[in-house]
Amino acid sequence: MHLTGNKAGVWGAWAAGKGGDALDLIAAVKCGGNKSEAIRWALNWLRIDPQNRAQLDGLRGPKQIRANSTKESTREQKRDAAFRLWLAASPLRPGDEAYDYLAHARGIDFGVLGRVPSALRFFSRLTEPETGQRFPALLAGVFDRRGRLLTVHRT
Repeated sequence: MHLTGNKAGVWGAWAAGKGGDALDLIAAVKCGGNKSEAIRWALNWLRIDPQNRAQLDGLRGPKQIRANSTKESTREQKRDAAFRLWLAASPLRPGDEAYDYLAHARGIDFGVLGRVPSALRFFSRLTEPETGQRFPALLAGVFDRRGRLLTVHRT
């Protein structure tokens, strides 16, 4: 369970392939996997009456509006950071770990392909956020049809 940071509230039993938010956890542990029942349980536990509009409206309001605008700016900030990371990485070249991994471990023949895809890049010592350790990384830029970066996948 992540207690802080941008993943706060996310839990996982990763080996079992299970995870999600707090309601998913309640559903799994208390309600036999039934999310509707988990919502009812959570509302009761929080002493929220779903029929009381005034109470529900008090839970939303300006805070929710600020949260939505913050999410948008956070998305843009993350996209910008991802793009800077992708730009800081090097194009794949024979001899770097990412190229060799794809060519040898995955059997990709770049000669047959005709080129190394320009969306793929190599970062020799990328910091892994959860442990703070540095590892070689293969970065794949994901772009829309207009060439705008949407995200960066790290391996």
